[in-house]
Amino acid sequence: MDNIKILLSLDQSTKKTGFCIVKNGKYYKSGVLVVNENEKAYERMRLMNEKISELISKVKPDYVVFEQIQFQHN
Repeated sequence: MDNIKILLSLDQSTKKTGFCIVKNGKYYKSGVLVVNENEKAYERMRLMNEKISELISKVKPDYVVFEQIQFQHN
């Protein structure tokens, strides 16, 4: 049986979400999920949720971690 442990780390935002994949304690891959910043906030959140769900389905991580949320006002 394969004992590969996969960790998916997410740095979330409603416009861009960074991710990093670690397999057995070693860096494997990273990237950024992007949605159209001109969409309304609720639509950006829906689209980002869809992209994150697709990534999780593809990667099938054993663990998912999130960076601590920070609220900012522009």
